[in-house]
Amino acid sequence: MHSPKDTSLESLPIEEGTFVTRLTKKFKARDKWEHPDPREVHSYIPGMVVRIMANEGDHLPSGAPILTFDAMKMENTLTMPYAGVVRRIHVKPGDVFAKDVILAEIDGA
Repeated sequence: MHSPKDTSLESLPIEEGTFVTRLTKKFKARDKWEHPDPREVHSYIPGMVVRIMANEGDHLPSGAPILTFDAMKMENTLTMPYAGVVRRIHVKPGDVFAKDVILAEIDGA
């Protein structure tokens, strides 16, 4: 039986009441989650831009393609998450990018 080194308990409020548990050092040291900015289109995996279908200033409906990128020998298309205006495109064809990079900025219609 493994016994935890840190025996202090933490209280976590939940809808039904309060949950009491032990939190690991790894959990306590994690990066806190922040709500993403809905105006930023981020890469969800690393890749390379193949083509850009939208232009800055374009008014596009929800689901319209913004750009296509290659990742792991597959083409993926990023689309508008909601109707809006493409304010800025941060990449160009041939650019290689990492995960969680801002690829484009949009504003709601």
